[in-house]
Amino acid sequence: MGQAASQGEHLEDAFMRTLGLQIQHLAPGEAVVAG
Repeated sequence: MGQAASQGEHLEDAFMRTLGLQIQHLAPGEAVVAG
C-alpha cells in the first residue's frame, strides 16, 4: 500500500506540473498569480 500511495503522489505531482505548464502556456500572468 505504501508503494501505491507513493505512485499516487508522483502522479499528482506530474499532473500539477503539466497543469502548471498548460496554464503558463495559456496565460503566463495568471500562472504567476496562482503561484
